[in-house]
Amino acid sequence: MSVCWLNNQTYTVLKAPGAYKAADKKMASGLNIYKGLAEATGTDTFVFDWDANFVIRFLLSLNK
Repeated sequence: MSVCWLNNQTYTVLKAPGAYKAADKKMASGLNIYKGLAEATGTDTFVFDWDANFVIRFLLSLNK
């Protein structure tokens, strides 16, 4: 995961879903959604606007 700034906007590039490990059921649910999105779209890179998407805050909290 890396955080990038462009024109004062913060964007986050996520690692592949398998790079994250769930510590509890809530985290497992979020990872399941992320894994499903990755598999359904065939996309290997996801970039989210840090301020606009509440899901990214949850996914990033997995890194703590």
